[in-house]
Amino acid sequence: MKITQLDIEGFRSLRNVSWFPGNLNVIIGPNGSGKSNLLQLLELISVSSQGRLGRYIQSLGGMDPIVWDGSAPSIKYSLKTNHNEGEPAPEHYELEIARLGAGSSYKIKKELLTKSHESQKTIKKKPIKILERYSNKAVILDETEHTFATPEEFISEEESLLSIASGPFTNNRYIHAFQRDLASIAVYHQLNTNQDAAIRQPTVSRMEKRVDPDGQNLISVLHTLYSGDRDFKNDINSAMKAAFGDDFEELVFPPASDQRIQMRVRWKSLKREQSATELSDGTLRFLFLLTVLANPSPAPIIAIDEPETGLHPSMLPLVAEFAVDAANRCQVILTTHSPQLLDAFVGTQPTTTVATWQDGETNLQTLNGKILDYWLQEYSFLVPKLELGVFAYLGTRLCEKCQPGNEGCQKKISKRRETMITKERLKIKIDNVQDEYLDVLYRIIQVFEYAQSPECMIAENQSSVSPIQVQETQEWLAFINKTYGCLADDPIKRGKQGVFEVREAIQ
Repeated sequence: MKITQLDIEGFRSLRNVSWFPGNLNVIIGPNGSGKSNLLQLLELISVSSQGRLGRYIQSLGGMDPIVWDGSAPSIKYSLKTNHNEGEPAPEHYELEIARLGAGSSYKIKKELLTKSHESQKTIKKKPIKILERYSNKAVILDETEHTFATPEEFISEEESLLSIASGPFTNNRYIHAFQRDLASIAVYHQLNTNQDAAIRQPTVSRMEKRVDPDGQNLISVLHTLYSGDRDFKNDINSAMKAAFGDDFEELVFPPASDQRIQMRVRWKSLKREQSATELSDGTLRFLFLLTVLANPSPAPIIAIDEPETGLHPSMLPLVAEFAVDAANRCQVILTTHSPQLLDAFVGTQPTTTVATWQDGETNLQTLNGKILDYWLQEYSFLVPKLELGVFAYLGTRLCEKCQPGNEGCQKKISKRRETMITKERLKIKIDNVQDEYLDVLYRIIQVFEYAQSPECMIAENQSSVSPIQVQETQEWLAFINKTYGCLADDPIKRGKQGVFEVREAIQ
């Protein structure tokens, strides 16, 4: 199962938003923009399908802290899904949680699960209702569309009908399969790697194939998959060697006491294996991410909040590679502040969503993956813009002499740029810029044109431009040139609205 559309009303900062995720998703935005709230909504969807909504809302402090501005009358969400090709399944689910008064109490106000007719491609019909609920009045339909009115005494005001209607005695296989998929959504927030955390301690040996949301059963899952799946073991070993070098040999799981095992890392240069209690926080987090993303039977939807936390930037391309591979088996959602992680998706364009905060609420804008490295004006820090290589695409490129390994060029270039920025690549970047960002792009281009023009040298004699402005422009130009290589001698000219021309002289 994969979510194709998610509509949310009244949950935390998500006052009224619609989101259209793909198979592989990256959500970016500054602190406090609402990225984590979106993941928490996915968590709420999961626990409501498990029958644990009451405890979950209580753990968050009741309804007051989780409704928008403490004043929204209810929380609503609806989702559209698709499943494996040829597999009939529900496609639409919605739930409304109504607040009771100004306190922390609530009740389920509305719930609906529907699927399309199998012949809907040729004949338009209304969707088939599988279950429907208004407060304590609920109806469940079997696969022949015969209705069963559920007695009110069996319906909990605080739990979803989906969670109680999916038992073995329900004569509708669609309900159980859909409930199982929603209940299996895995949302991972901060991983506790303190010295006394369970993830560092010996654990009871048992077969577990999925990492829990808190990640504390990592050793048990690693032991199950690493010992029983050769492909998984090879993937983990390859990633660890890529991250730590050939000194890494393998993971071992010796017994610690009765019915307990521990995890150790074996290094070629050391006689003694390193236990989980001795591993760095970053190493444990890296193993956690690898285990979640390399799982051969993952949860249908995996959401990870800021996977770059605690990792060296050199590990991020490995995380990106595993995320791309996992997206072939499930839906992957990542939130991040890291431009290095964004830049690590080489050859694959994730569905990129920008979260911004405006007038007390979160706005979600899904961007075309082809402009993943575009300079988003809402991003409030400069270094990530440089790291994203925006300046490299907006007027700078590595000349032929600047290519790695060529010592003929006198200019120092960044070692991060491993390929030459060609005219074709530059034009592709410009052509895919959305219309609303053209003015920003044009102003950047003008700076490069102006800095190279003869007028720049005599601008101090013009009343419109001060010597200070000239000096600042030249210093900026020198910095970009030193960081990213040679500046294109031939400027970029803007044609009609939305059209840019790159002169043939640019290599």
